Order: sequence, then structure tokens, then C-alpha cells
Amino acid sequence: MQAVKKAIPVDVYQFGKNAAVPDWFAKALNDRRIITYSNDEANPFSKSDEVEVITLEGVMHGNKGDYVLHGKHDDIWVVREDIFNDTYEVIK
Repeated sequence: MQAVKKAIPVDVYQFGKNAAVPDWFAKALNDRRIITYSNDEANPFSKSDEVEVITLEGVMHGNKGDYVLHGKHDDIWVVREDIFNDTYEVIK
């Protein structure tokens, strides 16, 4: 038996590089499902260099430039920038 992964759109936020923080990211941050590490507590997105995402499989670590993805079942995960570029195609 073989299978091919379905093309399912996901929401994407490039951590530390996008200007606007998506609502789902802000909600997960508020719910402590996402933790950022910053030197500037007044604006945690401006200088954040690291992110942790709490998943069912454990804690995923990401760095500035990595992508944080949000799936249709409210799942969130981190993908390194180079792997994202090889694996995903931005559709809008």
C-alpha cells in the first residue's frame, strides 16, 4: 500500500519576520501553547529570537525565520525555514 499526503491548506506565520501577528498565533500565545523568548518585554514580537510550541507530541523549538503553522484541527507546529521552502507552496 502507498499513500500521498493530501494538499490541505494551513495558516502560516514566519516567526520574527512578519509585521502582523495572526489572531490564531496571538490566541495560542495567550493560552500558553506558544511561548516566545524576548529581550524586549514591552514588545515580545520585535526582538523574539526563539519560540516554543506545545504540541501533543511534546515541545517544538523554533528560531527567528522558522515558520509556525496552524492546521484546521487547531494544531500548531514549527517548520524550519529551509524545510518549509522545500515542502510548502504559498498560495496567498
